[in-house]
Amino acid sequence: WIPSDCHQLRAVMVGKHNMSEETLFEMPRFREALSRMGIGLVWITPGIDQQWDVTKGTQEIFNRMMNDLAEVSGYSELEHIPVVPVGHSAMATYPWNFAAWNPERTLAVISFHGDAPRTNLTGYGRDNMEWGKRTIDGIPGLMIEGEYEWWEDRVNPALAFRLMYPRSCISFLCDTGRGHFDIADRTAVYLALFLKKAMEYRLPETYDVDKPVMLKKLNPENGWLAERWHPDQKRRAKAAPFKQYKGDPHDAFWYFDKEMVDMTEERYRQERGKKPQYLGFVPVSYTHLRAHETSQD
Repeated sequence: WIPSDCHQLRAVMVGKHNMSEETLFEMPRFREALSRMGIGLVWITPGIDQQWDVTKGTQEIFNRMMNDLAEVSGYSELEHIPVVPVGHSAMATYPWNFAAWNPERTLAVISFHGDAPRTNLTGYGRDNMEWGKRTIDGIPGLMIEGEYEWWEDRVNPALAFRLMYPRSCISFLCDTGRGHFDIADRTAVYLALFLKKAMEYRLPETYDVDKPVMLKKLNPENGWLAERWHPDQKRRAKAAPFKQYKGDPHDAFWYFDKEMVDMTEERYRQERGKKPQYLGFVPVSYTHLRAHETSQD
């Protein structure tokens, strides 16, 4: 998908066939936001690899696909423009690995209802890729975990990653009030703001789209810190610029700036104190239903 009024793309978001990716890509409000930013969408179905295992030729397949798409679409910039890999659930590990093997081209990373970078608990249930000396330092990454799918074993590797790689820029959102398989408008709006920030902070003022773009590497100390989300939490450390944060930095995540932090904290404030809302379905036979209606008459 390419915005109808877009004459030149500035970035492209790449998702592979799983569950929520297609729903997100088709949301009108999300597309409107991407259109204003000049971001296109590339949808790969069936998905080519859950791990982004370069030993299986995955990188070569992707490069060839983008080059071919650039040729047939007429948007030659697709061969070089920055990429935002996004994945949900079983496809939520590959975005981090894509960035590790393509740091110079990755604008930002989104793991939706998914994984931490280098997690030992992959969405597809098998071993993760070993990075060796590769890092994603200076690349903004966002992990989202739904409130109704909460599992500490998924979020803890993200905190551990921040300790292991102090120059990394890892953001986190608890998708409050949501489960594993859905995506709400307000979450799509959050993602759109995250992408807007990535473009503002990382794209150079001028560049040639027919050549690799020299993305700016972020310094996490120029961002903000905010405490990670806790179930049933009544008090939180006050979010603040990186060097002014007075909470436990080992229990906090990084954010671009105050606007991004404020949207995160507002999500948590809106749901604080609310009881979980679960819908249940009980199969009832027609005979049983008629008997119940008769007894009510």
